Amino acid sequence: MEGNILVTGATGAIGRNLVPLLREKYGMDKVIVGYHSRIPQGSLADGPKVQVNVANKDELYKIVIEQKVSSIYHLAALLSVAAEQDPEAAERVNTQGLRNVLDVIAEQVANGNSMTGFWASSIAVYGEGLPAENVAEDVVLKPFTVYGKGKVIGEQAIAEFYKTKGVDVRVIRFPGLNGPGKPGPGTTEYAIEMIQAAAKGNHYTVPLKQDTIMPMMDIRDAVRAIMQLMASPTGTIEVGKPYNIAAFSFFPEALANVVKKFNPSFTVDYKPDELKQRIADSWPNTIDDSRARNQWGWKSTISLKEMVRNIYEAAKGEQ
Repeated sequence: MEGNILVTGATGAIGRNLVPLLREKYGMDKVIVGYHSRIPQGSLADGPKVQVNVANKDELYKIVIEQKVSSIYHLAALLSVAAEQDPEAAERVNTQGLRNVLDVIAEQVANGNSMTGFWASSIAVYGEGLPAENVAEDVVLKPFTVYGKGKVIGEQAIAEFYKTKGVDVRVIRFPGLNGPGKPGPGTTEYAIEMIQAAAKGNHYTVPLKQDTIMPMMDIRDAVRAIMQLMASPTGTIEVGKPYNIAAFSFFPEALANVVKKFNPSFTVDYKPDELKQRIADSWPNTIDDSRARNQWGWKSTISLKEMVRNIYEAAKGEQ
């Protein structure tokens, strides 16, 4: 490809799994690890990297020009619980950060330069009062959280920039994503915490009711979906519109039963956190990803048991 790829928020869960795939496909020197406060570790520390504050458009534009960036994978964000705890920071990073990315891409396109982008949306856009099962992209969105409202604003901005300025930024609405490493301050991250607790021989207290169902996915499937969507020809997909992707849904008790196959002595109890429970209750039980399946061949490949195995064995190896 012409130009380089900048991955913002590259040290987060999606980024640290996506960067290796991008570098495998395009080359180490073509993929720039963008980080803010969390210093790149391990393989992310190799190759190009740059500290970037996405809330500062001038700084972002300077990096794009100096690093000859032709595609931005925008992953920098505060997750659901963190966004509720600090709405002003969420506005700066999540909402203004995306707007800055869109403005920079639009300016490059207006100057005759080819530039594309990817942005991670979330099932947090849905909100309360919607059907629980098989929810598609085109329902009325009624999120009550700062995080969910920010994602709706972002989706609308991307659609408008495509319509009015021809900006090609592609969007996936992710379910809860699970993989090895330290979980972030979100709602679905309890699943990672539970599996890691079992691997370390610890009891785990679930911050949700035992029958709370949420859509989930292995992080490896998620980054594969990003690669697949970004490689899809423009004429075969709906640019500017978000795509659902799905794998499996489960409730905490069901997850605990799978975890016990790896550690039969593992124990859990339940002490719902009021905020996390309300957030979880506002999200669908299952989502319809037929548009992604039909338009660009999306299909999940990793089972719940294999997801648990991957996280469990990684946590065991850290001991």
